[in-house]
Amino acid sequence: MRRDVVILSVVLAAFTAGAVRAEDAAPVERVTRRDLALALQQLERAWRERPATDAARRRRVASTVSSSTMAFFVGQGAKAIDGLVGARLELEGAAEPDPRAVALGRLRLQVPPVLVRGGPDASASTVPRLVALGPPPDLGPVELELSWTTATPAPKAERAAALAGLSLPAFESRTTGRHRLVVRARAPREGVTATWVGETVVVAHDTDARLAACAAALERLAVPAGSPAGVQPTLLHLVARSRAALRGEVGEVLVAVDDELARVERALAAIRDAAAAGRPYRPTRADLAGDHHRATASGKTYRLYAPPPAVGPDGRPVERPVPVVLALHGLGGTEDMFAEAYGDGAALRLATERGWALVAPQDVRAGAAVLDDVASLLPVDTARVHGVGHSMGAAALWDAAMAAPDRFASIAPIAGGRMSFGTPTWSALTGTAVLAVTADQDFGRAATLRTAETARAAGLAVETRVLPDLDHLLVVGEAMPLVFAFFDAHRR
Repeated sequence: MRRDVVILSVVLAAFTAGAVRAEDAAPVERVTRRDLALALQQLERAWRERPATDAARRRRVASTVSSSTMAFFVGQGAKAIDGLVGARLELEGAAEPDPRAVALGRLRLQVPPVLVRGGPDASASTVPRLVALGPPPDLGPVELELSWTTATPAPKAERAAALAGLSLPAFESRTTGRHRLVVRARAPREGVTATWVGETVVVAHDTDARLAACAAALERLAVPAGSPAGVQPTLLHLVARSRAALRGEVGEVLVAVDDELARVERALAAIRDAAAAGRPYRPTRADLAGDHHRATASGKTYRLYAPPPAVGPDGRPVERPVPVVLALHGLGGTEDMFAEAYGDGAALRLATERGWALVAPQDVRAGAAVLDDVASLLPVDTARVHGVGHSMGAAALWDAAMAAPDRFASIAPIAGGRMSFGTPTWSALTGTAVLAVTADQDFGRAATLRTAETARAAGLAVETRVLPDLDHLLVVGEAMPLVFAFFDAHRR
């Protein structure tokens, strides 16, 4: 699908009586998890696109990211943002981060999570605001250039030009889904620039009516006996996510409302057809294909990427067992951040390339429940079920593998060790291959290596890797190719 870019240059001073200073134009706002997620995603993308090749720069970047991580843990959001921006500036070529550029990078253009509502010709529903995360920079007038990436041809220039102030170009209703907004800020007086990324979701004009119809259908829905137990909880979860998004309540990752509702509508129609035919409802491989959220019968939510069905020589779908990777996030993280941020989406990318399923629960203790739910939906290749966990998720992965010794072919705990109390049943893992990964600047290094040594002493097949010049966060993306190569080599 072709992607186009709309460029709208905005000089802030042009929309006021005189020159606008950044601190006057940008009130201070609380740093949200969404702000932190976008800053981390931007850093991870920069690391992937232009990784530091010399050890000294890698160590500086890793040290800065490590400080940001600790700032996040103690609730210092602005300091965490500054560190992530500074680390990215180093990757983008700065000898060392310019404090003025870091301060400029603290500015944000707040865009509504849902940008377009109403009729098909509606323009932006809310005028974006320029805000500062933490102390506003004293940099004089600021210029902004907005690059808007859409999934369809760009709006006509005259439509964009007709909007006043900091409004964004209007979008036709067919441009639904998540869209990226890249903002380049420049403080001419100081000679510094900063770039940051935002996102919004464009929804179709009939979204409210579709959502109401889905909610009403779910109230009277009777799922046929014998259907997977998580079907109705999943549909309720998708409707709840869409409602929250339309209220502006978002987490780290925005909800593509129209896509969620389309998935619900297809499932409701298929359930009604199954009930009319007197048979259980089973989602097809095509229904499950793609990246979406689901829920178990007990309400445990998770993110699932399921590959599309294989196609045989005759062009018809072929049912083949699917290898599965369970991904458990770290403290303060989420299933969405594991899938989208770490390594610029490395786990999701590597699973997609292999045609494997990726399963990431919101609650890292729910690994067994979500794997059971996936097994009720997909033909899981039980000889190739693998697990990867980061930090707190690494500890949870050790426990999950011990609790189900026959489930995993291999596991890869990253930057974390086993922390559970009680007697560990290391013998349960004698048939499971283990790759323990840490980094030389990882504050979880000692726990990772200590657990690996204990497991090895108990007779387990454990490999360890200490990656150089990395910290607790960047190590995840760097480790993913090693982890998936390890998974390739093991089966039960």
